[in-house]
Amino acid sequence: MSKAGNIEAIYPLSPMQEGILFHALYTPQSAGYFEQFSYTLEGDLNVPAFEQAWQTIVARHPILRTLFTWEKRNQPLQIVRQEVTVPFAYQDWRSYSPSEQQSRLEAFLIADRKQGFDLSKAPLLRLALMRLSERRYQFTWSFHHLLLDGWSSPIILAELFALYEGFLRAESPALPPRRPYRDYIRWLQQQDLSHLLREHRGHLAPLPLLRRAAHRHAGQALTPFGDASTSAARRLLTPGAGAADRHRWTSLSC
Repeated sequence: MSKAGNIEAIYPLSPMQEGILFHALYTPQSAGYFEQFSYTLEGDLNVPAFEQAWQTIVARHPILRTLFTWEKRNQPLQIVRQEVTVPFAYQDWRSYSPSEQQSRLEAFLIADRKQGFDLSKAPLLRLALMRLSERRYQFTWSFHHLLLDGWSSPIILAELFALYEGFLRAESPALPPRRPYRDYIRWLQQQDLSHLLREHRGHLAPLPLLRRAAHRHAGQALTPFGDASTSAARRLLTPGAGAADRHRWTSLSC
Protein backbone atom coordinates (compact mmCIF):
# COMPACT_ATOMS: atom_id res chain seq x y z
CA MET A 1 0.00 0.00 0.00
CA SER A 2 1.35 3.45 -0.95
CA LYS A 3 1.95 6.07 1.74
CA ALA A 4 -0.73 8.29 0.19
CA GLY A 5 -3.28 5.46 0.34
CA ASN A 6 -2.18 4.20 3.74
CA ILE A 7 -4.03 6.88 5.71
CA GLU A 8 -6.90 6.16 8.08
CA ALA A 9 -7.40 9.59 9.64
CA ILE A 10 -5.89 13.05 10.03
CA TYR A 11 -6.64 15.39 12.93
CA PRO A 12 -5.01 18.03 15.19
CA LEU A 13 -3.04 17.34 18.36
CA SER A 14 -4.35 17.73 21.86
CA PRO A 15 -2.89 20.64 23.87
CA MET A 16 -0.78 18.14 25.84
CA GLN A 17 0.56 16.60 22.63
CA GLU A 18 1.36 20.04 21.24
CA GLY A 19 3.41 20.79 24.34
CA ILE A 20 5.28 17.50 24.13
CA LEU A 21 5.93 18.00 20.41
CA PHE A 22 7.25 21.52 21.00
CA HIS A 23 9.71 20.35 23.64
CA ALA A 24 10.74 17.29 21.60
CA LEU A 25 11.55 19.51 18.61
CA TYR A 26 13.18 22.23 20.70
CA THR A 27 15.55 19.75 22.39
CA PRO A 28 15.94 16.95 19.81
CA GLN A 29 18.87 15.34 21.67
CA SER A 30 16.87 14.95 24.87
CA ALA A 31 15.39 11.57 25.79
CA GLY A 32 12.87 13.15 28.12
CA TYR A 33 9.89 11.80 26.18
CA PHE A 34 11.45 8.50 25.20
CA GLU A 35 9.75 5.73 27.17
CA GLN A 36 11.56 2.44 27.63
CA PHE A 37 10.26 -0.60 29.51
CA SER A 38 12.51 -3.64 29.85
CA TYR A 39 11.35 -6.81 31.56
CA THR A 40 12.71 -10.27 32.28
CA LEU A 41 10.25 -12.94 31.15
CA GLU A 42 10.62 -16.49 32.42
CA GLY A 43 8.71 -19.41 30.95
CA ASP A 44 7.89 -21.24 27.74
CA LEU A 45 7.34 -18.21 25.54
CA ASN A 46 5.71 -18.79 22.17
CA VAL A 47 7.56 -16.10 20.23
CA PRO A 48 5.35 -16.09 17.07
CA ALA A 49 2.20 -15.79 19.23
CA PHE A 50 3.81 -13.02 21.27
CA GLU A 51 4.72 -11.07 18.14
CA GLN A 52 1.25 -11.67 16.66
CA ALA A 53 -0.34 -10.31 19.83
CA TRP A 54 1.68 -7.10 19.53
CA GLN A 55 0.79 -6.67 15.87
CA THR A 56 -2.89 -7.12 16.80
CA ILE A 57 -2.59 -4.52 19.56
CA VAL A 58 -1.17 -1.99 17.10
CA ALA A 59 -3.91 -2.77 14.59
CA ARG A 60 -6.51 -2.32 17.36
CA HIS A 61 -5.31 1.09 18.63
CA PRO A 62 -5.01 3.91 16.05
CA ILE A 63 -2.73 5.97 18.31
CA LEU A 64 -0.08 3.25 17.93
CA ARG A 65 -0.17 3.75 14.16
CA THR A 66 0.18 7.53 14.37
CA LEU A 67 2.87 9.87 13.05
CA PHE A 68 3.17 13.64 13.38
CA THR A 69 3.67 16.38 10.82
CA TRP A 70 4.30 20.07 11.46
CA GLU A 71 6.51 21.60 8.76
CA LYS A 72 4.88 24.20 6.48
CA ARG A 73 1.57 23.91 8.32
CA ASN A 74 -0.50 26.37 10.32
CA GLN A 75 -0.85 23.76 13.05
CA PRO A 76 0.72 20.34 13.65
CA LEU A 77 -1.32 17.31 12.68
CA GLN A 78 -1.30 13.64 13.54
CA ILE A 79 -1.79 11.11 10.77
CA VAL A 80 -2.98 7.59 11.44
CA ARG A 81 -1.72 4.90 9.10
CA GLN A 82 -4.15 2.15 8.14
CA GLU A 83 -1.40 -0.44 8.42
CA VAL A 84 2.05 -0.52 9.97
CA THR A 85 4.54 -3.26 10.70
CA VAL A 86 5.76 -3.31 14.29
CA PRO A 87 9.58 -3.45 14.49
CA PHE A 88 10.28 -6.67 16.39
CA ALA A 89 13.95 -7.57 16.89
CA TYR A 90 14.90 -11.03 18.15
CA GLN A 91 18.38 -12.04 19.28
CA ASP A 92 19.66 -15.29 20.78
CA TRP A 93 22.08 -14.57 23.64
CA ARG A 94 22.19 -18.08 25.13
CA SER A 95 25.86 -18.50 24.22
CA TYR A 96 26.89 -15.53 26.39
CA SER A 97 27.61 -15.65 30.10
CA PRO A 98 25.26 -13.82 32.49
CA SER A 99 27.77 -10.98 32.87
CA GLU A 100 28.12 -10.68 29.10
CA GLN A 101 24.34 -10.67 28.73
CA GLN A 102 24.07 -7.89 31.29
CA SER A 103 26.72 -5.82 29.52
CA ARG A 104 25.06 -6.35 26.17
CA LEU A 105 21.68 -5.41 27.60
CA GLU A 106 22.98 -2.19 29.12
CA ALA A 107 24.64 -1.27 25.82
CA PHE A 108 21.46 -2.09 23.91
CA LEU A 109 19.27 0.05 26.16
CA ILE A 110 21.62 3.01 25.79
CA ALA A 111 21.78 2.63 22.00
CA ASP A 112 18.01 2.24 21.83
CA ARG A 113 17.52 5.52 23.70
CA LYS A 114 20.08 7.30 21.53
CA GLN A 115 18.32 6.10 18.40
CA GLY A 116 15.12 7.82 19.47
CA PHE A 117 12.26 8.15 16.99
CA ASP A 118 11.56 9.99 13.77
CA LEU A 119 8.23 11.58 14.70
CA SER A 120 7.23 11.78 11.03
CA LYS A 121 7.27 7.99 10.63
CA ALA A 122 4.93 5.41 12.16
CA PRO A 123 4.97 3.42 14.29
CA LEU A 124 6.64 5.39 17.08
CA LEU A 125 7.35 2.22 19.00
CA ARG A 126 9.61 -0.79 18.68
CA LEU A 127 10.09 -4.13 20.41
CA ALA A 128 13.12 -6.27 21.15
CA LEU A 129 13.31 -9.78 22.57
CA MET A 130 16.58 -11.35 23.70
CA ARG A 131 16.68 -15.02 24.61
CA LEU A 132 18.90 -15.51 27.65
CA SER A 133 18.34 -19.22 28.34
CA GLU A 134 15.88 -21.98 27.47
CA ARG A 135 13.16 -20.41 29.62
CA ARG A 136 14.37 -16.85 30.16
CA TYR A 137 13.98 -13.81 27.92
CA GLN A 138 14.59 -10.08 28.14
CA PHE A 139 11.86 -8.01 26.51
CA THR A 140 12.12 -4.28 25.78
CA TRP A 141 9.26 -2.04 24.66
CA SER A 142 10.17 1.49 23.61
CA PHE A 143 7.76 4.22 22.50
CA HIS A 144 7.38 7.98 22.36
CA HIS A 145 5.36 9.74 25.05
CA LEU A 146 3.31 11.45 22.33
CA LEU A 147 1.44 8.15 22.00
CA LEU A 148 0.79 6.97 25.54
CA ASP A 149 0.70 8.17 29.11
CA GLY A 150 1.24 6.24 32.32
CA TRP A 151 -2.42 5.22 32.53
CA SER A 152 -2.47 3.68 29.07
CA SER A 153 0.47 1.29 29.14
CA PRO A 154 -1.11 -1.10 31.71
CA ILE A 155 -4.21 -1.29 29.50
CA ILE A 156 -2.08 -2.14 26.48
CA LEU A 157 -0.21 -4.87 28.36
CA ALA A 158 -3.37 -6.39 29.84
CA GLU A 159 -4.89 -6.61 26.36
CA LEU A 160 -1.62 -7.99 24.99
CA PHE A 161 -1.63 -10.97 27.33
CA ALA A 162 -5.32 -11.63 26.78
CA LEU A 163 -4.56 -11.84 23.06
CA TYR A 164 -1.44 -13.93 23.63
CA GLU A 165 -3.30 -16.49 25.74
CA GLY A 166 -6.02 -16.65 23.12
CA PHE A 167 -3.55 -17.23 20.29
CA LEU A 168 -1.98 -20.08 22.29
CA ARG A 169 -5.41 -21.72 22.23
CA ALA A 170 -5.94 -20.84 18.56
CA GLU A 171 -8.71 -18.43 19.58
CA SER A 172 -9.41 -14.77 18.95
CA PRO A 173 -10.29 -13.18 22.30
CA ALA A 174 -13.20 -10.74 22.34
CA LEU A 175 -11.72 -7.55 23.79
CA PRO A 176 -13.97 -4.65 24.85
CA PRO A 177 -14.31 -1.91 22.24
CA ARG A 178 -12.05 1.13 22.61
CA ARG A 179 -12.96 4.59 21.36
CA PRO A 180 -10.32 5.98 19.00
CA TYR A 181 -8.21 8.92 20.11
CA ARG A 182 -9.74 11.13 17.44
CA ASP A 183 -13.03 11.03 19.41
CA TYR A 184 -11.20 12.75 22.27
CA ILE A 185 -9.75 15.32 19.86
CA ARG A 186 -13.24 15.95 18.47
CA TRP A 187 -14.57 16.43 22.01
CA LEU A 188 -11.77 18.89 22.81
CA GLN A 189 -12.60 20.91 19.72
CA GLN A 190 -16.15 21.32 21.01
CA GLN A 191 -15.01 22.73 24.37
CA ASP A 192 -14.39 26.35 25.34
CA LEU A 193 -11.01 25.66 26.91
CA SER A 194 -10.36 29.29 27.84
CA HIS A 195 -13.62 29.37 29.79
CA LEU A 196 -12.76 26.12 31.56
CA LEU A 197 -9.33 27.43 32.46
CA ARG A 198 -10.74 30.62 33.97
CA GLU A 199 -13.36 28.64 35.87
CA HIS A 200 -10.89 26.24 37.46
CA ARG A 201 -7.85 28.46 37.88
CA GLY A 202 -9.00 29.64 41.28
CA HIS A 203 -9.55 26.07 42.47
CA LEU A 204 -6.13 24.73 41.54
CA ALA A 205 -3.34 25.30 44.02
CA PRO A 206 0.23 25.15 42.75
CA LEU A 207 1.54 21.61 42.81
CA PRO A 208 5.15 20.59 43.43
CA LEU A 209 7.05 19.33 40.44
CA LEU A 210 7.34 15.57 40.59
CA ARG A 211 10.12 13.71 38.88
CA ARG A 212 8.98 11.39 36.11
CA ALA A 213 11.06 8.56 37.53
CA ALA A 214 8.48 5.86 38.15
CA HIS A 215 9.49 4.00 34.99
CA ARG A 216 13.22 4.30 35.51
CA HIS A 217 14.10 2.60 38.78
CA ALA A 218 16.76 0.13 37.71
CA GLY A 219 16.57 -3.16 39.57
CA GLN A 220 13.22 -2.47 41.25
CA ALA A 221 10.74 -5.31 40.99
CA LEU A 222 7.63 -4.19 39.17
CA THR A 223 4.78 -5.79 37.32
CA PRO A 224 4.01 -4.59 33.80
CA PHE A 225 0.53 -3.72 35.01
CA GLY A 226 1.51 -1.26 37.76
CA ASP A 227 -1.44 -1.03 40.13
CA ALA A 228 -3.89 -2.46 37.60
CA SER A 229 -6.55 -4.60 39.25
CA THR A 230 -8.14 -5.98 36.09
CA SER A 231 -9.06 -9.65 36.00
CA ALA A 232 -6.47 -10.19 33.26
CA ALA A 233 -3.73 -8.70 35.41
CA ARG A 234 -4.74 -10.73 38.46
CA ARG A 235 -4.87 -13.91 36.39
CA LEU A 236 -1.46 -13.33 34.86
CA LEU A 237 0.19 -12.42 38.15
CA THR A 238 -1.31 -15.19 40.30
CA PRO A 239 0.90 -18.33 40.56
CA GLY A 240 -0.75 -21.47 39.29
CA ALA A 241 -3.32 -19.76 37.08
CA GLY A 242 -3.37 -18.89 33.40
CA ALA A 243 -0.13 -17.55 32.00
CA ALA A 244 1.46 -17.13 35.43
CA ASP A 245 2.63 -20.75 35.33
CA ARG A 246 4.50 -20.00 32.15
CA HIS A 247 5.62 -16.40 32.60
CA ARG A 248 7.01 -14.30 35.44
CA TRP A 249 7.74 -10.63 34.83
CA THR A 250 10.22 -8.49 36.72
CA SER A 251 11.62 -5.11 35.83
CA LEU A 252 15.34 -4.96 35.14
CA SER A 253 15.82 -1.47 33.78
CA CYS A 254 13.22 1.04 32.73
